[in-house]
Amino acid sequence: MAVGGGHEEAILRSPIYMAKKLHEAERFGRRARELKPRQVVESARKRATSYKELSLSGLILDVGCGYGPDALAILEASPCEVVGFDISLGALELAKEVLKGRRAYLLAADATDMPFKDRAFDVVNISYMLHHHPWLIVKRIISEVARILKPGGKLTIREPCPRDEKDALLNEIRGILHELQALRELSEGGHDISGPLRDFLHLGSHMLGFGNLYLTALKGLLASSGFRVVKVELFEEERDLLALLRRAEERYKALSFSEAEEEFIRYRLEDLRHKVEALGARVVRELRAFIVAVREQRGPG
Repeated sequence: MAVGGGHEEAILRSPIYMAKKLHEAERFGRRARELKPRQVVESARKRATSYKELSLSGLILDVGCGYGPDALAILEASPCEVVGFDISLGALELAKEVLKGRRAYLLAADATDMPFKDRAFDVVNISYMLHHHPWLIVKRIISEVARILKPGGKLTIREPCPRDEKDALLNEIRGILHELQALRELSEGGHDISGPLRDFLHLGSHMLGFGNLYLTALKGLLASSGFRVVKVELFEEERDLLALLRRAEERYKALSFSEAEEEFIRYRLEDLRHKVEALGARVVRELRAFIVAVREQRGPG
């Protein structure tokens, strides 16, 4: 287990952060019930090319494996075994079906405290998971990866990667959309959301703070954690900003807040709409990154 600082431990113990993680687990579980295995297989097919080019082998860990698209893509591309874990039991149920008959092993676990021995894996994969966490927790996760990965082993990461104001705006809208959904579900579950509202929104995607410097920050974190980045592959996916913003506005209207909190959220939504109009950014092509790093033979310092 990685040893963290006081601020990091405070976040991990925060009832707000724990509620947020529970919400994420339940959200992905519901999504898993809506998906068909063939949809996961199709997603895996699109990702397989990146893994084929790396000639991966040995024992591979898929951190936050979700429904299993990356685990399947890796198994299709490489002669290896995959261990996948996630906090969402619903997502793991779908992954179990998708990976049936494969050399894959699934378990429920938390990325901030991985239940594995030091230097246990040849490769670690993290796909579209880091941006769900505050930056201090991302640092904790990367520290855990450095612990369980063999020296010379590979780390592969897929993440959204804002490159300009339009991409940063997309992630800001997506962030508040997810937070409002979480607040609504917590409210319906009997939780008091009035007091910790701003704290909850503050624990949203860390990309809101980095904007188009996110990739630079991520590469810097890897370097300081004992990794050498050897490849960054960029690709694009189309997103409709106004459609996402309308969904956020609908979720805001469905919730009850105090006068001050209502004004706070309304201002954020109005500001986002003004930014969309000013940038002429109704539809954007979101940049995403596939990063490959190698664990140095000796750790940092």
